[in-house]
Amino acid sequence: MKGEKGSFDGMPSCSVCGKEFPSLNLISCSECGRTFCEECADESMTALGICSDCEETWQAEEDSDEE
Repeated sequence: MKGEKGSFDGMPSCSVCGKEFPSLNLISCSECGRTFCEECADESMTALGICSDCEETWQAEEDSDEE
């Protein structure tokens, strides 16, 4: 997949640590599609389903809408 470090067998990898995991063991950000293993997924990822980068963008957009 584009942007993922993985072997040629197509096994996806964590966007943070680069380790390969079966797809079922990875959490995907609903906004950008980056994948995270359970160890690398932060609180935003597990609670909101979006990575911390997308959460920051989402909060910034929300703050600008309030103005």
